[in-house]
This record gives sequence, structure tokens and C-alpha cells, in this order.
Amino acid sequence: MKCPICKSENVRVLDKRNRTKGIYRRRECEDCLTRFSTHEFVVTKSLDKHLLEMMERRK
Repeated sequence: MKCPICKSENVRVLDKRNRTKGIYRRRECEDCLTRFSTHEFVVTKSLDKHLLEMMERRK
């Protein structure tokens, strides 16, 4: 993860919360002290469909 402001990779997670639609993380850049949030979620249906299509093409 890179800081959106200074592009540093020295970012730490301050808080992590599980939500119904994914994971919410509060982060802080250790170089410029900017705080920002990320929202992570898993898309399974479209990935499964994509993998099935790829397997059918190989046959």
C-alpha cells in the first residue's frame, strides 16, 4: 500500500473493522503523517464466471 499523498510505502494500519460488504482499514503514512481509509471487498461471482469461461476455452 502506498500513501496517496507522498507515495511512500511506509504505511501502517491504525484500525481494522469487518463490515458486511468487506473490510474497512484506517491507515497512516509514517513519512508525511497523512491518514486515509481503504475499503476492501471480495468479488466472487464474477471471478467464478471468469474462471469457468477460461476453463471452457482451454478444452
